[in-house]
Amino acid sequence: MTKQRPSGRRAFLSWMAQLGVASAACAQQVPASDGRLVSARPRVPSPHGHGDIAGYFVRPRPRAGASGPETLPAVLVLAEGRELTPPVEDVARRVALESFMVLAPDLMGRGDPARLTEDIHAAALWLKQHADSTGRLGVIGVGASGMLARALAARMGRELHAVVFFDDAAPASTDGTWERGMLSLIKSLT
Repeated sequence: MTKQRPSGRRAFLSWMAQLGVASAACAQQVPASDGRLVSARPRVPSPHGHGDIAGYFVRPRPRAGASGPETLPAVLVLAEGRELTPPVEDVARRVALESFMVLAPDLMGRGDPARLTEDIHAAALWLKQHADSTGRLGVIGVGASGMLARALAARMGRELHAVVFFDDAAPASTDGTWERGMLSLIKSLT
């Protein structure tokens, strides 16, 4: 994969299509063992929610010769069904390869809507305030989680810099929805 993002909307959309950033339901595209990435499974505190949240955190590996981790814009990935699955982790890795730090929280089994909202807000704040974050935060919501992304945007206001949501569980590359959403996100955060 190319490390540089192409300039121009048309070139970017073509590039995204070549990357295959099309569907959370498709086969794994970036293996968990990819050496370009560093990942962890943090427990994010959520004192007003369900106590804490398990998550999948991934970011690009620092460049060779770097004096430390570089600061990056952050993206919260909220998945259809709220469960942290291998396809959701793959989406997180694909987004991280575009020079973002990403958290995909596991929100499965969190039935109380008020506490779920607190959990998502806690995850967003944890990511935004991460030591290596630029402080710029975006959220991607897919399917029913698109509603959660919109609710987070209403709560955080200007603290949230980009919101992308897809009403379908698996955005298809044939209609360009995912690519337009990612283009919007990247423009808002960089």
